[in-house]
Amino acid sequence: MTRHTLKLSLGALLGIGGALASLPASADEVVTVSLLPASSGGQAAMSPRKIELGEKKPDGVTKEALYRNTPRYGVITLGDAKENKIAVVLDAPTVGKGAVRLFVDNNGNGDLTDELALTMIQIGGSTTKRAVTDSGDERYTALVLASARYNVVGRGGIVPSGLIFTFWGGDLTVNREYNRTGTLKIGEKAYKFAITDQGVSGTFNDFKHGEDDPAKVTILVDKNGDGVFNMKKEAFDAVKPFRVGASVFEVASIDSRGTKVTLRRSGKAASTVTAKDLRVGGETIAFETDRFDGKTVMFPDDYKGKIVLLDFWAVWCPPCRDEVPNIVRTYEQFHKEGFEILGVSLDRKGDDAKLKDFMQEFGMTWAQIFDGGYWKAEIAQLYGVNSIPHAVLVDGTTGTILAMGDDLRGNGLQAAVEKALSKKR
Repeated sequence: MTRHTLKLSLGALLGIGGALASLPASADEVVTVSLLPASSGGQAAMSPRKIELGEKKPDGVTKEALYRNTPRYGVITLGDAKENKIAVVLDAPTVGKGAVRLFVDNNGNGDLTDELALTMIQIGGSTTKRAVTDSGDERYTALVLASARYNVVGRGGIVPSGLIFTFWGGDLTVNREYNRTGTLKIGEKAYKFAITDQGVSGTFNDFKHGEDDPAKVTILVDKNGDGVFNMKKEAFDAVKPFRVGASVFEVASIDSRGTKVTLRRSGKAASTVTAKDLRVGGETIAFETDRFDGKTVMFPDDYKGKIVLLDFWAVWCPPCRDEVPNIVRTYEQFHKEGFEILGVSLDRKGDDAKLKDFMQEFGMTWAQIFDGGYWKAEIAQLYGVNSIPHAVLVDGTTGTILAMGDDLRGNGLQAAVEKALSKKR
């Protein structure tokens, strides 16, 4: 979920042309996460790694097995040690029928006769069976426990790592089964934490990449505590800032084995959702700012378990004033069931007293945000608001937008709130 920390004064905001920024973070605010390497149970890479196959035997292979077909050779690397190469041999028929076998030099000694010949298993369809044909359309797989080798002295230099080999359409690919998991502690709260290398190289310290290139290393944080990593909401490119709770972090360093991650609090914005992305069913834009009463509000985090209306309005706006009685009625009807409102006033600087009097007169008892910015109000700019009244109905737990715009005017507001609350009952 995207969050913008909005603690700028109005003068500072206008001084940078309306651009949004976040508070600076102290350089010494770092968090270190220790991770355990596991040979299996890891999140697969988004794209498997293709193994280039050829007729030439790799350097280092000194003894070979008895093949049933013409072998095709390949090499993968796993870890950052000088001796990190692993030879693989695919023994499969190019035409006709026959078993598909895979040889992997797991121990790296160049002797393929002391390795098990893995008969790849056909997957797909209603049953799983040993492969007997190579039609080019059937898919075969094998799970291998390989050794990732690192430039580390001692037993930690070799880490058992599960690999999934797949043969499909004439191509041999490899994906990971290994994992790196631990616990991220921020204050009193603990989060399940993991990292994955998208290149299936077994190395994690080289995570930087070009702006248009895909992630090399992915950070996973179980922010909602359900025990499962949501790859859309809880997975982050290691080169980009990401938010956990009220804090934005960036990766300072990762060791090559992926067993130690150092995070530092960041002054950058964790921006993935913008005003143009707002839609029903999508994510809202999270933010932190001061309320009219001087207290700090974190949206939508402060509204977990609630349905919350983010209501953009102003005292000077006649259509907004016309909507107020309906909004008050809906609030009074559903507040005890978990309906909340956070108002965003687009009134002008100096209209504090006028705003306060209007709220008291019409029974608007919910929290308000007011910075005197008029059309350049911080949250209004953040949400791309160019006309009012405007509202966004949000599930405070997930940050999902349930309804927005004209659908929340008149009787539509009551219907939308009732529908949202009924799903929580």
